[in-house]
Amino acid sequence: MAETKYLHPVADAQITRETPNDNYGSHYGFTVGLDLIFGNYYLHRSLIRFPILDNIPEKATIVSAKLKLKPLAFPYETRVTVKIHLVSVDWREDTVTWASHNDKYTYYYVTGSSVGEDWTDYEVKDLVQKIVNKEFPEYGFMLINANEDDSNFVISFHSKESAATQYRPYLVVTYETPTPPTTPPTPTEETYKGIMKVFQSLMSLMFTLMFLMMLMSMMAGMFRV
Repeated sequence: MAETKYLHPVADAQITRETPNDNYGSHYGFTVGLDLIFGNYYLHRSLIRFPILDNIPEKATIVSAKLKLKPLAFPYETRVTVKIHLVSVDWREDTVTWASHNDKYTYYYVTGSSVGEDWTDYEVKDLVQKIVNKEFPEYGFMLINANEDDSNFVISFHSKESAATQYRPYLVVTYETPTPPTTPPTPTEETYKGIMKVFQSLMSLMFTLMFLMMLMSMMAGMFRV
């Protein structure tokens, strides 16, 4: 039977190309894409990690895994496509930077798109399955804008530090676990004692029947004489 878990991030952070050594792990939001600020362009990617292996059992089959993000700032009526990669190198929220991690992601990714200000569901089932299968380490996801060279497609989301707690990101995972094979109960000492009692009773009954048959045969011979 399927079971669903709601997981909250243990770390999230934005990294920015134009400030490669700065850390933004404590910010109330994170941005994905090319941002135009006071005439200057800033390219952002973002990382987010969830405690998947602490909550999803080994050998589970992932039915669905939705990364739920609430836009903090969104281009009006523009559909934004985001590529979600697995991060390939461990990181800390309070130290990660563009210089340390901008290229530390796997070739494997999924894509999802957002439009408007409503909650966005990114289906990351395949990524979560690979983490559960231990094909990749549990270093979280990296969000990369599919249109990094176009500032019309930049998007920002509430982070786990957002003051609006109802808008903080989370991951909804539905999974199934294999049914363990049924094994016959292991015989115990009491079981053996019970079997021996039954065997002894049957032997006693058999000897009693043999004695009665011999007695009846003897009596029949006496009557014939």
